[in-house]
Amino acid sequence: MEFRINAENPKKKFFPSPGTLSLLRLPTGPGVRVDTGFESGREIPPYYDSLLAKVMVWAPDRSQALARARRALAELTVQGVASTVELHRRIVGWDKFRDGVFHTESLEELLAGDWEYA
Repeated sequence: MEFRINAENPKKKFFPSPGTLSLLRLPTGPGVRVDTGFESGREIPPYYDSLLAKVMVWAPDRSQALARARRALAELTVQGVASTVELHRRIVGWDKFRDGVFHTESLEELLAGDWEYA
């Protein structure tokens, strides 16, 4: 599974969130890979793709991969700019995602729940 961590605010229609990345703490461990070009203190410019990192997890089956994803996303810290981290945490905890019964409008369903959408 791959989680694209963007400097965007999901609560504001995914608008980009440029600024200074005051803290970036990346997950580690078995079955976890992170690709990034950023570190704490770096400036996130408004001119380019908002991708901060790709967090990838692997495991022999879906339930183990989800467990690794939950752990990796819990370890991930992004401060200084809004990001999609909390949204990804919600997604991996969502029973429809866990059960693999989602479709092209599933994100809208998730966001229409108790998510405060400005």
